[in-house]
Amino acid sequence: MIKVNYYPKSVKDKKHVPLFMRLCFDSKKFKFGIGVVIDKTQWSSTNQRIKKSRQREPYNNHNEINQLLDKYTQIVTTLYWNCKNQVKPFTRQLVKNALADKLDGSLREKKNFFKAFDEFIDLKKPSISKETLRKYNSTKNYLLGLESHFETEITFNNIDAHFFRDLQEYAFDVNAHSTNYFVKHVNILKMFMKWAGNRDYHGNHKYLEFSATEVQTEIIYLTFEELNKLISAKMPNKKLDNVKDMFLFSCSTGLRYGDLKSLRTSHIRKIKHKGNDVFFLEKKAQKGRKIIKVPLSNLAVIIYNKYKDQKKDTLLNVPSNQKVNEYLKEACEIACINADTEKTRHSGNNIKTKIYEKWELVTCHVGRKTFISLMHANDMDSKTIKSLTGHSTDKAFERYLHISDTQKVGLLDKLNSKIIIE
Repeated sequence: MIKVNYYPKSVKDKKHVPLFMRLCFDSKKFKFGIGVVIDKTQWSSTNQRIKKSRQREPYNNHNEINQLLDKYTQIVTTLYWNCKNQVKPFTRQLVKNALADKLDGSLREKKNFFKAFDEFIDLKKPSISKETLRKYNSTKNYLLGLESHFETEITFNNIDAHFFRDLQEYAFDVNAHSTNYFVKHVNILKMFMKWAGNRDYHGNHKYLEFSATEVQTEIIYLTFEELNKLISAKMPNKKLDNVKDMFLFSCSTGLRYGDLKSLRTSHIRKIKHKGNDVFFLEKKAQKGRKIIKVPLSNLAVIIYNKYKDQKKDTLLNVPSNQKVNEYLKEACEIACINADTEKTRHSGNNIKTKIYEKWELVTCHVGRKTFISLMHANDMDSKTIKSLTGHSTDKAFERYLHISDTQKVGLLDKLNSKIIIE
């Protein structure tokens, strides 16, 4: 005689837990995980099944799960009696093989979540930048961290509203990460889930309900006055001088860190324009793969001429991103770029505002924001600036553009000059 029971795994402080099968027969016991995660508060120990969801509660898939358990029970019971009739041993491996071969219900995982994530990254790798690849791996590791922290297993089937609440708790309560950092992980997760669904790795569409919105943050950039202070500031050593030049080149061209690091002398060519020599930078951007074409300002040409004869593959001397940001702060502090600058940090519902000296907030990316904001302040239209920076959408572009109070007052003055008040 065989008895088939099911029970949820006991995990402290965890609502969603794996469901196990226990087989008792001939004074022996087998235990199996069956690849189903349930809300343990909706489990009936008496009936060994999921309780029907209440009228105002979200549907809990009780019909599908209970039908699956019925199917499990039928297959295992039939296998046991077949072994008895044929005088064959009823073994753990025999049961595993039977379940693997015959159970193809919609709730059974078709592919392991993280193995599919690895496949997703490998297939995307040839067509994305190193920075995007780093972000994909970061999201995968973030989810592994969540799995470890809550002592649970992430599967395609349990990516639901409860999982999303766990993700929020892990981001904001456990790690105090910023809202925008959380949003980036959510967007990559949703992209992956869509990719996996298109390959029939799962049939779960609850992830589509996940909603996470970026918050607008202050745009840190250098004014013309601050830029001139940095240009004239003398650096005490070569490493700071190199990073200062790299940053000023970014302020003059709008290049990102990755494009500055990979910039070669061959990316810059000289043409004749109205009888004058004009230097043009032309290269494929690492992010988005668009061709960037930017005429070099006088400052950018001076920096180009300073480094062009180096016997190395790249034009500029660019250390790691972390070192660049460290050295930039030091260089900007030397240049007395110390205006009081407000910075607000959003982490879920927690909002904190702090005043910094501006040099404390300068990173390599501030160069790109400076280029865009100063070009706009100098009356260059947004369409032209986007053609120089490679931005394809207004939403992405606006994250970099700061419109100063001086510009706003200037527009108001133009309006006032056309209105006659008697």
